[in-house]
Amino acid sequence: MQGIQTRKRARHVVPLVAAGFAVVAAVAAPATASPTRQDIVRDCNSGVGKCTFTPNIVGKVYKTPLTIVPGMAANCSYELRKYTKSWTHKASTTSATGVTLGAQGADIVKSALPAKDRTAWTTSVSRQEGYPFLLRPGQAAYVVESQLMQAVHGTWKTHYDDPHWGHYFWSVNDTITHPVKEGTDGMHSTFDIRLHWMNESEQIACLRGAYRDVRGLPMG
Repeated sequence: MQGIQTRKRARHVVPLVAAGFAVVAAVAAPATASPTRQDIVRDCNSGVGKCTFTPNIVGKVYKTPLTIVPGMAANCSYELRKYTKSWTHKASTTSATGVTLGAQGADIVKSALPAKDRTAWTTSVSRQEGYPFLLRPGQAAYVVESQLMQAVHGTWKTHYDDPHWGHYFWSVNDTITHPVKEGTDGMHSTFDIRLHWMNESEQIACLRGAYRDVRGLPMG
């Protein structure tokens, strides 16, 4: 498992194992007194702890696997129709511990990166997308999309003004995943329309109005 380390002022440092983590502590504390990795990252993100982040490995930019955008369009009529699928594309910066980083926590990580990676960095993405397409009678469609991301492996180090869990200093390994700007390394996020003929259950659902969130207009 990932390790947490700690130091206490003017005391001898001895190793111990607590709560399943490899811990270096000044005074042996009960296992229940040790923080989780999420506790440390959350304090770095909120500013409760005075933190730095040291990157060990800065990964390559990559595309996430295609995911389905909620809301399917379906043509229940007897004529060709034009549809426009609109949605909000979102992505955020997250820690492997499950913490979503806000501006303060994300800036700590970003400032520690090489200049090239700082330029490509985006803390969050939220943009409106829309795409028109045609559906024949009995056809349905949904949108799939991907996002450009990058993973940074490194170590958080935090200093508290007052002891937290019995100590002033803690460190923890983490992996931060964040969106990057379009065009980085010549890459772009993608989306696509996937068409198919409705099966029997989809036809019944269509006639009952299940897909009215994406409305179609008659052609001509």
